[in-house]
Amino acid sequence: MMGAIWRKEWIMPYESAWSIFEKFIYANVIERKELLKAMGNEHVKKIKGTHIGNRFRDLLTLNGFDAQNIHNYMKCNLHQITRDTIQKLLHPLSEENADIWFSKSLRWCNDCLQFGYHSLIHQFVLFNTCPFHCQPLINFCPKCHTEIPFLLSDISLSDAFTCKCGYVFADMSTRWEKWNSTLEILDPSIMGWIGEYDNTLKKDKWLYIPKYVDFQTLSNRVFTQQNNVYRLRPSDSTLNSDDNLLHDISKNNRQIFKSVDKYLRKKLLYKHKACIKRLQYMLKRDGENFLPICPCAYAYVFWKQSLLDLPQFYGTVNGLQKGRGSYKPDFHMVAPIFKEQLKQLFDKATKVPRIMEEPTKGAIKWILNTASAYLYLRFFSNWLEFAEEGARLEQAPRKDMFHKIVNSGIRFVFHYSEDPIEGSTIQFIDNKNSLLKEKISSIKCKKMRSMNRQMRSFTPIAVSMMSFDDRQLKKELQVYVDQYVAKLCL
Repeated sequence: MMGAIWRKEWIMPYESAWSIFEKFIYANVIERKELLKAMGNEHVKKIKGTHIGNRFRDLLTLNGFDAQNIHNYMKCNLHQITRDTIQKLLHPLSEENADIWFSKSLRWCNDCLQFGYHSLIHQFVLFNTCPFHCQPLINFCPKCHTEIPFLLSDISLSDAFTCKCGYVFADMSTRWEKWNSTLEILDPSIMGWIGEYDNTLKKDKWLYIPKYVDFQTLSNRVFTQQNNVYRLRPSDSTLNSDDNLLHDISKNNRQIFKSVDKYLRKKLLYKHKACIKRLQYMLKRDGENFLPICPCAYAYVFWKQSLLDLPQFYGTVNGLQKGRGSYKPDFHMVAPIFKEQLKQLFDKATKVPRIMEEPTKGAIKWILNTASAYLYLRFFSNWLEFAEEGARLEQAPRKDMFHKIVNSGIRFVFHYSEDPIEGSTIQFIDNKNSLLKEKISSIKCKKMRSMNRQMRSFTPIAVSMMSFDDRQLKKELQVYVDQYVAKLCL
């Protein structure tokens, strides 16, 4: 490719390697594999044939490209341009691991592509709108609905800026006349994030779980309730090798669950006590089918089963099972489904680098207690969203729906700030649990509390112990009960 057509003015601020390479491919009428061989590093050049792994095609790390080879053709340090943009985007997070914060598939703005432009800002998962045109980003081909990998690859693309299905992403009728245009960031919040005019975010320290954070949550730094703030006191004991901290965390977590459970039963679901008992003990009248399931009972029963990882939905209604939540000399939570996430918080708060210079036992316990209470309540709220459909169908959610119930709408961070006058504080910021009282009040069910006294339990073990003169009748009942339980099995 000696004498390649290129002008360094065609590279705009924050531009990604993807659109830079696509423009080069278009201007020089070459294939992507030809570009990779020409600008690749020694490892790539030694690879025989066309099978070059994706790790050498990655456009975030540029691991397969040689900086000098790129400079020879493009008169720019593309590695440095990419690193600078990544650093600007990640700096407010005090995060060095870029991989989790950038989409593996291409996300773009149609208006930007008309200038032959795509930005690494588009790939940053905290932003869902284009900062230059303030419109939602696109993440799949409008024609064939295929996602485009963020790689220098022909897997989903044919010609430059063109999907394999034939859809053209950028208007090339003007050729490269628009390629040296300058786009301005119009979204003030995004401009503030990357530090164009506001450096306040860069002084902030955040404690978060990556999968549970978004731009809106990080931007909402207003104190809404005083009980969402923990003030570090000089008298607080600092961390040491004392294992009692893990013991206290485990003990507190058990109490958090019991408090949330009691709040749901006594404050929100007290009118559905009979409904819960009917489902939990599988109550019905002899010779009749099970009554329709109350959505509130459905949400509570399956919330509790999945949260505590119980083997079946029927059984004890109140409290924890014996031994569950007892102390172990490690990081132990009563809810296995959220243990890994809470462990991430614990590690980020206690291990170097950490947001607090001198983390205290009181602060660590408050962080985990607050996060646990939020997660457990939000999890119930998510179950309630699915409950009407699940109760109507009399079946547990499928795998994809259960994944949504576990993760949907969970957004929270802890914001740490130091003030020479007010002292150090930690604020819990979340997207607020949905209005549970209003949602529960809107759900209609036939409570039929008095009917429970005319019913008895038909759990599988209860049926197996029943005495029948007609063995065929018992067999038919067992089949009915087993099928009912199977449909409600998580």
